[in-house]
Amino acid sequence: MMDSAYSSETEGLLSRSPISGSRDERFCVALALLSSLVGLYWVSRFNYLLFHSLTEIYHVAVFWGIFFVTWSARRLLRNNYLCVLGVSSLFLGFLNLLHMLAYRGMGVFPGAMPNLPTQLWIATRSLHALAFVAASLCLFRPRHNITALLPAAAWGLLTLLFTVLIFTGHFPDCFVEGQGLTPFKKSVEIGAVFLFALAALLTWIKREKMDIHVLRLLAAALLLTTAAGLMFIFYTKVNGIANMLGHLFNLGSTYCVFRAFIRTGITAPQQLLFYELNRRQEELEQIKEGLEQQVRERTETLEEKNKELEATNQRLNEFAYSISHDLREPLRGMYNFAHFLADDYRDKIDGDGRDMLDGIMRLAKRLDAQVLGVLKYSRIARLDLELRSVKLDALLNEVLDGLADMITLNKVRVKRLLPLPQVVCHGEYVREVLHNLISNGIIYNDKTKKEISIGWYSPDALPENIPLATSALPIFFVRDNGIGIPEKHFQKIFGIFRRLHGQDKYGGGTGVGLTIARQVIERHGGQITLESEPGKGTTFYFTLSAGKR
Repeated sequence: MMDSAYSSETEGLLSRSPISGSRDERFCVALALLSSLVGLYWVSRFNYLLFHSLTEIYHVAVFWGIFFVTWSARRLLRNNYLCVLGVSSLFLGFLNLLHMLAYRGMGVFPGAMPNLPTQLWIATRSLHALAFVAASLCLFRPRHNITALLPAAAWGLLTLLFTVLIFTGHFPDCFVEGQGLTPFKKSVEIGAVFLFALAALLTWIKREKMDIHVLRLLAAALLLTTAAGLMFIFYTKVNGIANMLGHLFNLGSTYCVFRAFIRTGITAPQQLLFYELNRRQEELEQIKEGLEQQVRERTETLEEKNKELEATNQRLNEFAYSISHDLREPLRGMYNFAHFLADDYRDKIDGDGRDMLDGIMRLAKRLDAQVLGVLKYSRIARLDLELRSVKLDALLNEVLDGLADMITLNKVRVKRLLPLPQVVCHGEYVREVLHNLISNGIIYNDKTKKEISIGWYSPDALPENIPLATSALPIFFVRDNGIGIPEKHFQKIFGIFRRLHGQDKYGGGTGVGLTIARQVIERHGGQITLESEPGKGTTFYFTLSAGKR
């Protein structure tokens, strides 16, 4: 019962206790109890003082046993019910011991009359009832743990107060020779009966937090101690039959507490622990199966959605390719007709007309370049990658040869910092990436001495401020000393047809080059990022993961 019987965490899991014992064991226990009761009754008929001492010694032993178990486990207990009931047992045992020693005939307190043990009994009874009520109230706040020092301080002060009042003669009389029990004693006994009944009601309300067998034992304990209280209300002689029955009922109540607390907490804690662990394991298995089923369903749903998205993207790419291809023919026709008109009728057209024709040809040419960019973009997205081993140095030479006129015209110094490695990739597409990055570095550059640097890093040499998940891939870079890019536009520049400058600046441009570069790199399973500072230049970093499509 230590933490399982009443713990709010069990929440009724222990609907069947593993500690109830076999039928033979229960029969033996019942026989032993019956024999003990008969024996005690027989002793009471011949020596009531011995009968009283035996019952009270049993009470003291049980109370102190409960306390020592509780105090030893106080740092492990998360159960306020047990904490309050267990710690208060120390002081109940102490008052019970004084009650036994003060009994007439014991000779410990010379001149002691029946009033003294009766007063001590009332003090014990009051603290016992308060302990049960306080413990039951703790069931309503299961997650608010209290320290064992709190009930120890409370019941310690009450015990000290009662003891001082009784032995200094300031406690009301409870028994008067020749008259019997005083109204005060009877009133307190009735009040204690009501408190025990209240504790039973509160415990029953929160019964789902208890093992059913422990609940029955506590209910029996409260019922028997209530019956004992009724006997102690009506007895007239301290060694009479009513007093004797009251002690026997109280003995039965203490035995039930012993079974519910000591036996469950000492002789069978492992059974309770493993029983609860097994129940928890069953719950976890059910939760695991439910989660696995949910994961399977979500995975199937995601796979279906991915297939739908792939099909949609394929259709969109095919549509873009078809539209772009079909648009180029009328665009070329528009350009050619405008060109013929300008050549054949230039003398018959005034200056404004010639400017308009030049504008038509310029716009048609730009639109044709944009359509061509869309064609490239859709082709890269639509066609399978033809991967093969490519010498990037040779590929770079081809790119630089193609840009030779632009490099010469702009007086660009191109530096190859390290020989580029051989990688597995789609050579034509990667050539497009290098072409776009290098040409952008030349176009968007307002320096007198323009520089372009091409190189690569091994994964362990990459600067810390570059956000790339590189694993074991080489990191390539193209660096320029151009106009730079504000950080807020780092993502914007990869959007299709997105330009940071007007068409009349830096040679126009279609706004598709970086979009195509990112598409190629991502199709290779790589990443592209950049670092830049306006006015100083830009560096693009990218990786290529062969075999990823």
